[in-house]
Amino acid sequence: GADNWPLRGAKTSDWEGGIRVNALVSGGVLPQAVRGTVQDRYVHIADWYATFCELAQVDVDDSTARQFGLPPVDSMSQWPLLSGKVSTPIRKEMHISPNTLIQGRWKLITGNDQAIKKTGTRDLVPLDVYRAGYGAKGAKNWSAPWRNCSEGCLFDIRSDPREMHEMSDVAESKLRSMLARLEELNKGSFVPDRGQVYALACGDLLQTGYYGPFWPPGSGSSTVRTLLV
Repeated sequence: GADNWPLRGAKTSDWEGGIRVNALVSGGVLPQAVRGTVQDRYVHIADWYATFCELAQVDVDDSTARQFGLPPVDSMSQWPLLSGKVSTPIRKEMHISPNTLIQGRWKLITGNDQAIKKTGTRDLVPLDVYRAGYGAKGAKNWSAPWRNCSEGCLFDIRSDPREMHEMSDVAESKLRSMLARLEELNKGSFVPDRGQVYALACGDLLQTGYYGPFWPPGSGSSTVRTLLV
């Protein structure tokens, strides 16, 4: 699974094969004029929250989260774009991870996201291949060559969505400006403490076929489970 060919990389990587997906919008609320059309503007997965809030006519602000010191919601409603009210992109850039930033046609990668998969070497980008990145095949592909992006790897993903041509040598000023912007954005990143690794959770996966919010670890194989909410 998770084979996003012909794009480079796959799940757990910041290559286009690991982050670019298709989406379908349907329903009676969708204006007739935009039905059957294709939209190629950037939409972050986080944007669906604000989009649904606008459709439901509820406030996107989370006062409870703010009370406990969480950062503001950075979701942006894409309904004006999806409904045809505007044609210009609502999101001008996407902060993919602490290591990756997209601005317009340009994409900067500086390493791998340790919050997703700890590799020991932040500067190396895994799955520098056009293969599956998940499941049995993906496990084997993790041994494939990794790319060193410690000084920044820059791609024009509009003209080169497969990320075949690294452009930092011909767009040095863009590289520098995006490195600075990424550093600025990372200052506001929210990285919660996700606790320690529990080997018993792997047993839960084997018993149920999926990772579930069960506590304590190991209860996935029991008839009694407590759902964390």
